[in-house]
Amino acid sequence: GIAPAMTNLAGGHIDYAIVGSTAAIPVVQNGQFKALATTGRARSQALPNVPTLIEQGVHTDTGSWYGLFVPSGTPPAILKRLSAVMMVVLKSAEVADRLKSLGGEPRPTSPEQATDFIRDEIKKSGALMRKLDIKITD
Repeated sequence: GIAPAMTNLAGGHIDYAIVGSTAAIPVVQNGQFKALATTGRARSQALPNVPTLIEQGVHTDTGSWYGLFVPSGTPPAILKRLSAVMMVVLKSAEVADRLKSLGGEPRPTSPEQATDFIRDEIKKSGALMRKLDIKITD
């Protein structure tokens, strides 16, 4: 988890950690930790002087994302309403500014676009796991 990783990093028990921007940005900005790279395709707006892994020759795009999930079988009318409300919220200047301060970028999508994105991520992860012979066990 992020909290144990940050604690172990601060205590000198580990040399580095890969954590999400919401955990990393405040401690990098206050000088407690040094950021070596960001994992998205583009540099973080909150840490513009920190290069991406891609810029350093590691060709990967492992940026993080967040989504709003509901139980399968949720009525279409409720999905449509939630989607409309989220579009308004994510397009508001206050939310956009807050997300950017945490290294995020609002990217409102429809439920269909989100479903397609998640399916694509699962395919990419599955292909990588097969290539590296990674198995999930109980």
